[in-house]
Amino acid sequence: MIGHSVGEIAAAHVAGVMSLGDAVRLVAARGRLMQALRSDGGMAAVEGTEAEVRAALAEGGCGGRLEIAAVNSVSSVVVSGDEDAVGEFAAEWKRRGRRVKRLMVSHAFHSVHMEGMLGEFRAVAEGIEYRSPGVPVVSNVTGALAEGGEVCSAEYWVRHVRRPVRFMDGIRSLEAEGVTAFLELGPDGVLSALGPDCLAEDGERSSVFVAGLRGEGVPEPRALLGAVAQVYTHGVEVDWSTVLGTGPVALDLPTYAFQRERFWLDVPSRSGDVVGLGLMAAGHPLLGAVVSLPDDRGVLWTGRLSLSGQPWLADHTVFGSVVLPGAVLVELVLSAGERVGCGRLEELTLQQPLVLGAVGGVRLQVAVAGVDEAGRCAVTVHSCPDGGGDLLGGEVWTLHASGILTGVGTESGARDLDMDLGTWPPRGAVSVGVSDLYDRLAELGYGYGPVFQGVRAAWRRGEEVFAEVTLPASVNGEAAGFAIHPALLDASLHMSIDPSADEVRLPFVWSGVELSAVGGGSVVRAGLVPSGDGGVSLRVVDAAGAPVLSVGRLVTRPVAREQLRAADGGLRDALFGVEWTPAPVSVSAEVPSGWGVWGSVDDSVPVPSSVVWAHSGDVSESLSEVTSRALRTVQEFLADERFVGSRLVVLTRGGVAAGPDEGVRDLAAAPVWGLVRSAQVEHPDRLVLVDVEPGLSADAEEAALRFALGTGEPQVAVRDGRALVPRLARVSAPLESTTRASFGSRARCW
Repeated sequence: MIGHSVGEIAAAHVAGVMSLGDAVRLVAARGRLMQALRSDGGMAAVEGTEAEVRAALAEGGCGGRLEIAAVNSVSSVVVSGDEDAVGEFAAEWKRRGRRVKRLMVSHAFHSVHMEGMLGEFRAVAEGIEYRSPGVPVVSNVTGALAEGGEVCSAEYWVRHVRRPVRFMDGIRSLEAEGVTAFLELGPDGVLSALGPDCLAEDGERSSVFVAGLRGEGVPEPRALLGAVAQVYTHGVEVDWSTVLGTGPVALDLPTYAFQRERFWLDVPSRSGDVVGLGLMAAGHPLLGAVVSLPDDRGVLWTGRLSLSGQPWLADHTVFGSVVLPGAVLVELVLSAGERVGCGRLEELTLQQPLVLGAVGGVRLQVAVAGVDEAGRCAVTVHSCPDGGGDLLGGEVWTLHASGILTGVGTESGARDLDMDLGTWPPRGAVSVGVSDLYDRLAELGYGYGPVFQGVRAAWRRGEEVFAEVTLPASVNGEAAGFAIHPALLDASLHMSIDPSADEVRLPFVWSGVELSAVGGGSVVRAGLVPSGDGGVSLRVVDAAGAPVLSVGRLVTRPVAREQLRAADGGLRDALFGVEWTPAPVSVSAEVPSGWGVWGSVDDSVPVPSSVVWAHSGDVSESLSEVTSRALRTVQEFLADERFVGSRLVVLTRGGVAAGPDEGVRDLAAAPVWGLVRSAQVEHPDRLVLVDVEPGLSADAEEAALRFALGTGEPQVAVRDGRALVPRLARVSAPLESTTRASFGSRARCW
């Protein structure tokens, strides 16, 4: 067990050092006494090694005003002390080009500010009953495994309050003991993110760090079960009967091996003979044809994008939605500009994200206007979903980007930067760990799959950031068709993203973009530096140091989950859902004049054509009891030879939502409907589902039942004297992307 600061008290309790009651008393006393201390303290997490920070504190003459409070990883140290001293140190550290994050704390923990509470805290700690740990505990104070009764004394917990947290040393101690699986028990994954950077540099790096909970957005049972399953796959023994309870039953695997082989051909779509259609071939992986407009009105490129035609685009998601990278739009515009002699992108503003659905695709148009007297031409990028209308004004085209192209010649701002990328890594640059980069970005909302996980190494020098970026072999073959592969360009910007930010930002305005070399390269070096007003400049060279691309300035803007859902509205419409519509009842329909009630039909009366079983849910019953009773009834009816020519009518009251503003009023009846629906597939014409409004009188309910049976439909809901039946209809409200991903094209066949 290892904790972090007050978390070590929880770890000590789990290890058996103290009872739960004593642990709570110790935590409560610690919090109460700390809150009574002076409130002029502050804390900050800074980027740097312990030695660097300790030297800076000594050089700055901080004296007793500021000290190290925690060593969280190789490059993350927390300083604590007087608020003004923390502010001065943070400002100086930022001037050195290092990252700094002020911590939202009430006091300066693990510093001299704690001296005033140690006496009273010692008195509380002396009243705790300590026992030898049943599980080894790693000490925050020493960073090593606690020996003997080290953690079983009041004096230890007093030192624990005052001394710095040596979390990194603790992880390395566990690594030296052969520990390779770390399971974090806490409200989020902060320690799991720090863990990989704590490991020894000469280690094998085979350790796995797993967060038991993932914060908001992931249900706790699902997150914890997934975490336990993940450590299980890394050799940790798990008692699954304890984790899952007594309900699940272990089944034998099939006697054949799981080969996981697929034989369907995933062949991306290719353009046909566009020349025969009066067009010209575009000669681009994402564009199929190009047409020159008369009277110098410009040139139009067309193409079609979809996850089936360009599956690598699925590796770029934001909040779970597949978003076309801004790098794709920039590359398309640059490629179009090259063809008309305007190869420099003066400015491109991204108006609206282009969200791709799991089903269907979008038509794309890149329009380059005629060149004006100043040698500039306007460019726009539009999209329209498949089946988005006809040629009589019904098509809905969305503007995604607009900008200006110019002739090559004006140097972009990035080329003026003093960034010598020929020497690699750059002189004076400090290595930055990237092993957990994409895990940290995923927690923020950026979903980068293998194609876009191109950053292999990174360095920092002041405000400048350098990265080595590689294009995966799976898409390397088509790189020559692009001016620069969009995945390579996108990954070149990943080191400019702040994983500690509280928002997701997407490219907004690209300025001064110019290509020096076209296609082919799979390894590049990228140099990034802030350009003011939150922007960043980029310079990209190949493995030999030759220029590839430069971006004078890129400005980003925040994007919300709701914006992407709205942008996806045109594609989500491609699925169908169930809609309850009025069903006409013929006057001549044979409405049964009588029926039998399940359980009261005996041999003394003729067998009725319809037998009614009314579901009566009891709030004290569990859903499994309710559905089990319904299942037994259906099975007994179908097995009874007397009812071979009869139908079982299952009657519920408020068990389905038959209108857009109506909810399910009898939650116990809802699973009964699902069960009987499945049985209807196996036994057509033998089972009927009827739902009426709850609270009807006996006569009104009988009339509603007759009315429903008169429709001859297998599923009927009676509302306000109308019989409603379920029909397949195009969904107008947005569906979750997980629905599309799970069902795909089969969702059209519900």
